[in-house]
Amino acid sequence: MDLKTALRRVQKGEIDPVYLLSGDDYYLQQFFIKQVEKSFFQEESVDRQLLMPAELSNREILESILKTDLFSSRRLFVLRDAHQIKGLYKKQLVEYCTRPVNNHCLIIIDDDFKSQYALIKEINKIIESVNTARPFESELHKWIKYFFKEQDVQVDNKVIESVLTIAGDSVYHAANEVEKICIRLEVGESVTVEKIGQFSGWRRERRQWEFMIAIGNKNLTRAVILGKALLSQGIVLLSLVYQLSTFFQEMLFLKISSETSVQKSGYIPLSPSVRKRLPAFSQRYNYVEIEQALKLLGEIDRRIKTSPASDESELTLFLFKVLGTNG
Repeated sequence: MDLKTALRRVQKGEIDPVYLLSGDDYYLQQFFIKQVEKSFFQEESVDRQLLMPAELSNREILESILKTDLFSSRRLFVLRDAHQIKGLYKKQLVEYCTRPVNNHCLIIIDDDFKSQYALIKEINKIIESVNTARPFESELHKWIKYFFKEQDVQVDNKVIESVLTIAGDSVYHAANEVEKICIRLEVGESVTVEKIGQFSGWRRERRQWEFMIAIGNKNLTRAVILGKALLSQGIVLLSLVYQLSTFFQEMLFLKISSETSVQKSGYIPLSPSVRKRLPAFSQRYNYVEIEQALKLLGEIDRRIKTSPASDESELTLFLFKVLGTNG
């Protein structure tokens, strides 16, 4: 099910007892959860619990979902990494999806849009998954338009295209950029392409493509300086993690395809200046370095979503581990 369809149903008050979100865009995941939360609880106090097999036993997770009280209170559960649930508890979770508890809403999140985990496949046979994968450019265009509408700001397509150029790597980044632009508007002031350039610091502030090129060239010193500059400008670490994950995944694909002659097509959410340099960058890294970078990014992504973390410390440590003593 596409996200728009699912959201329309939620906003009408049609809340399903179980949802399966498939796709790794953290902003879209949280956006959907917030919409469900708003419609599900309405004027009641929110009772939401995050469940993770790494922090709770399988038994504790299933007991939490199944537990009810005398007042039949509404409860919302968000379950990540469900594929780690094993044995009898795996069977119980599948059964729960068939016969959920009244007044409970369970949102299962699987970051892999085409998950191969047996448990996720079984659940997907019972309920249709909601697509929360990072959208292509055409869909990002619609999201940017939506964000301006939410701020009650009218814009034309040129403005939307400008924002897409600046922050078109993820929904999270686009939402953050639109918010910054709208906050700086005076009452009654309209948005123009020129003003976007001023508001985003397009002329002098460091751009993300410079940061990516520094990493591609294994220039540690420059990458650290640019990374810290981006964070100081309000770029969130999660946005950089998404870009870096795509960056290293594409380099890994290039290495594999050069040996197997596999061709790939489709939109790559990186700036054109970075995309055209990918073949050269991939020659600077070996398989072990790329795989290590992707593993570290996965760990950072997990920490961002589950616990407080210092963006600057996380990014700096990542750069030193990946680039080592280079440049």
